[in-house]
Amino acid sequence: MPTVLLGKRAVDAAQPRATRYELFDTKLKGFGLRVTPNGEKSWIVMYRAGDGGRSALKRRVTLGKVGTLTPDEARKAAHSLLSSVKLGADPATAKAARRATVTVRELAATF
Repeated sequence: MPTVLLGKRAVDAAQPRATRYELFDTKLKGFGLRVTPNGEKSWIVMYRAGDGGRSALKRRVTLGKVGTLTPDEARKAAHSLLSSVKLGADPATAKAARRATVTVRELAATF
C-alpha cells in the first residue's frame, strides 16, 4: 500500500486511474484516501476489528468526501474512530446495524 503524508498537496495530486486505489497516511496508520476511476475522492479508515491481529477481518469505514472534510478534520475523525476500535468498538458493524433498522415509512407501510 502506498503511503504519503495526506495533506492538501497530496490529495490534489492524486489522479484517477483505470481502477480504484487507496493512498494511506504516513502519520496515522489506517487513515487513507480512496480515489475512484471517475475522480471521486473519499477519506477512509481501515482497521482490524476485535483483538486485531492477522486473523481478524479488515474493515473499512468511509468518513466522507474530500471537500466536505479537510485533511486535518478527516485525520482527527480517523484518530477518534481508531481510538474507539482500540477500546473494542466495531464502527463498520455498528453502521450496518443502523442501516438495517426499520424506518418509520417501512413501519407505516406494514400497518
